[in-house]
Amino acid sequence: MNQIKKEPLIGAHTSASGGSFNALIEGHNIGANTIQIFTSNQKTWVGRKISEQEVEEWKAVRKKFQITTVISHSGYLINLGSPNHDLLNKSLQAFKEELERCHLLEINYLNFHPGSYTTGNRQECLEMIV
Repeated sequence: MNQIKKEPLIGAHTSASGGSFNALIEGHNIGANTIQIFTSNQKTWVGRKISEQEVEEWKAVRKKFQITTVISHSGYLINLGSPNHDLLNKSLQAFKEELERCHLLEINYLNFHPGSYTTGNRQECLEMIV
């Protein structure tokens, strides 16, 4: 059986400041073949909108530097297991927006921390996340 030999993924969490495509450029400059980014400020509830122009620049730079694997790291505030109704609703909205940004940028993977039971209990938290 023929096996396809794949090179290991070597990269870093790079900065998307000034436009997400800048993270690709930084990745290329350090010799990475993969990067991880925040598609939006990870410490706020209000996610940023990605323009059509930024998507086009992202795709062009990604193709130019042949960075085929990209991971997004979702915001730190998201808690999909929260027993607090308001916090859960904010979390669901923020998670949905993160998925939409990942889809726009054709990001391969999303790293996220599902949540914590805080004032609830572990089993209810796990069921909520699932």
